Amino acid sequence: MPLVRRHLVRRHLALLALLAPVLALGALLAPATRAAAADPLDYTTFVSLEEWGQPVSIAYSRGRFYVVLLNHDGRGGAVDSPLLEISGDGRRITPVPLPHVHGWDQDAERPFSVTVDGDGLLYLGTGRHIFQIDPIAGTGRRYTTFPALDALLPPCPDALRALQACGLTAYPSLTQTEPRGLYSTFGPHGEMYVADDNYNLVWRVPAGGGPARVWARADDARLGFFGLYQIAYDRKANAVRAALGVSTGPASGLIGAGSVLTWPVTRSGAAGAAQVTWTSTPANGTYGIGIGRDGHLLTTGYLDSSMSLIDPQGVTEARIGDPLTRTEAVPLDNPSGLVWVGRYAYVANPSAHLNIAANRAILRVRTGLPAQRPYRPVGLGR
Repeated sequence: MPLVRRHLVRRHLALLALLAPVLALGALLAPATRAAAADPLDYTTFVSLEEWGQPVSIAYSRGRFYVVLLNHDGRGGAVDSPLLEISGDGRRITPVPLPHVHGWDQDAERPFSVTVDGDGLLYLGTGRHIFQIDPIAGTGRRYTTFPALDALLPPCPDALRALQACGLTAYPSLTQTEPRGLYSTFGPHGEMYVADDNYNLVWRVPAGGGPARVWARADDARLGFFGLYQIAYDRKANAVRAALGVSTGPASGLIGAGSVLTWPVTRSGAAGAAQVTWTSTPANGTYGIGIGRDGHLLTTGYLDSSMSLIDPQGVTEARIGDPLTRTEAVPLDNPSGLVWVGRYAYVANPSAHLNIAANRAILRVRTGLPAQRPYRPVGLGR
């Protein structure tokens, strides 16, 4: 089992064990939903990845989808790659070879997330770095590196004992305590915002690449922090929004609930105070996030295998995920990253915990609402 998959499965199985009693109460404590004017979140299988691997992240550019696999089964033959290109109609799947980049050990440092820019370049987050690759030219370079914890916080060399004194909260892992920047999004000036999977941090990378600097922190009072996942820039609100997986502390409102956190971008470009835009059901494992043109949000729940449509005021309009009432051939199974294109969202469905091959798929979700057009800067390549 690849290292990155072992790490993800281990941490989420531990979380499931911790929150098992909460999961049992989730349906009873679910927030009230009101009838949505939009279509309910009906979905179909856009493309099956049963024979390819477990999709975890997805991006869209120029009529093509790009998908990162949590693990992959080598279906590509001579091209053994965790990155796939899928045609806009879902009929053609092509593995994308990863270019050689000096200092990138691709066996030890696997890509976990993908973002695109306006020139069709891809940005792969590995946790330690983000690499920029050109899938047409077959070239790449290191776009940014996330500093080690001792370099970030010299007074706090003991990450496990001194985090609170440093104003940090972290996923409670004894095996990986370094910052881990994964999901990224672009702002209006080409700057990149990156959510940290291990710490309560949002990083900022200058346009064109360079050193990653801490831009914002999640609310330090949200004890029991369990990672920031997908992140998106909301151009209508001029704000950065990120999915908080699980917070087990009292500040979360519901024990074990995930959230969407929002940081306004000030005139100087600094982060405003963090705001809790939405709180999930218990043990939701809020993971993916997409933004509609009018400010609606779409989220995935990794732990309870659900999706939620949220109105601009933070009220849940529609939610699906109850396996007893669904009839789709492929059930929601740890839905993860998503991309919202037109009136449909495309969701990575990896079956990461149970690893049921038939459930590995990209799902096409009808939202009934148009997507917000994301910033796609150009000229970031060198």
